[in-house]
Amino acid sequence: MSLTVALVLVFLVLVAYVALALRWRTPRREPDAWVELAAADGHPLALGHHRARGPARREPVILCHGLSANRFNLDLDDGCSLARRLAARGFEVYVLELRGRGRSRRPGLLGRVPRQRFDDYVTLDLPAAIEAVRRRHGAARVHWVGHSMGGLVAYALLARDPAAPLRALVTIGSPVRMHLPGWLRAGLRLVAAARLPMIWGEASFLIAPLVGWLPHPPLPLLVNPRNVSGARLRAAAANLVADVSAGELAHFARMACAGRFESADGACDYAAGLARVTTPTLVVAGTVDRVAAPAGVRAGHDLLGGPRRYRLCGREGGDPIDFGHGDLVLGDHAPGVVFPEVERWLEAHDPAPSPSAPTAPVAAMAV
Repeated sequence: MSLTVALVLVFLVLVAYVALALRWRTPRREPDAWVELAAADGHPLALGHHRARGPARREPVILCHGLSANRFNLDLDDGCSLARRLAARGFEVYVLELRGRGRSRRPGLLGRVPRQRFDDYVTLDLPAAIEAVRRRHGAARVHWVGHSMGGLVAYALLARDPAAPLRALVTIGSPVRMHLPGWLRAGLRLVAAARLPMIWGEASFLIAPLVGWLPHPPLPLLVNPRNVSGARLRAAAANLVADVSAGELAHFARMACAGRFESADGACDYAAGLARVTTPTLVVAGTVDRVAAPAGVRAGHDLLGGPRRYRLCGREGGDPIDFGHGDLVLGDHAPGVVFPEVERWLEAHDPAPSPSAPTAPVAAMAV
């Protein structure tokens, strides 16, 4: 075989592989509409709106993704979407993309270099998103549901301002104390010292065809593979991975290694501030979560000053399967175990039914 023929064959194989990978890149369904706004510093933010099915009679809910994730973390497909599940229960649901992710990225090449920080989410993104949703529905408060970092930002917001307008809170796999394996802490230290971002979101779809078929060492760290179908793992790899900035990595590495939950400059001890929080909070953990170990998640529950409940999902809690980290919201058993817990908590702490309708001219783009 000549070199030219070999190169052509290699090229054709690569093209076929990329085409196969792109099959997983397209999301199954978009939200009903998009709400676009700006944070106080002018950074664009986007929320996907899933309209309530039937009479919209409850206060709205904002869902927030975890670190290195985007909206698909909580709205991947019809079979496993907490957003669509809550909309079916009569909630107006908004899936927030924090700055630097998905539709909340600045346009242009330089705007795609991740520069976001955890404290930016807390002081800039959350207040803007909460106020926009409140205005649209004339609501005094909103509910908040966050997975992993999406729960930590809500903790931090309330630690800074216990009067923040959150009616009820659900955190899922959100560790106030990060009990990570030694090898992972060492890796975090190296990454933080290098001060380099993790830019992988745009290219993550390239590994999608291999996920679930070939050995993937990080996989058991992120999910319990027995709780997620291969097809959903491939869809997740292709769609929900987002970039992480160097500042974020350094901040999380420091918190993980020091066992503290605080602002990047150390001036605000978020963990200590949780004692002033009175928002009713459901704290959900997974029995075999290696990112957010149950002890670290339980620590947040124990520090809270208001009404709270701790729910450990897995065989130890009487469930049919053990839960890891990502499968708390994406697992095959999440709709039957985790989602009902979230529904019951929000419904129990929702005010009396009342009509709800948009009241303020926040820009919305229908899709």
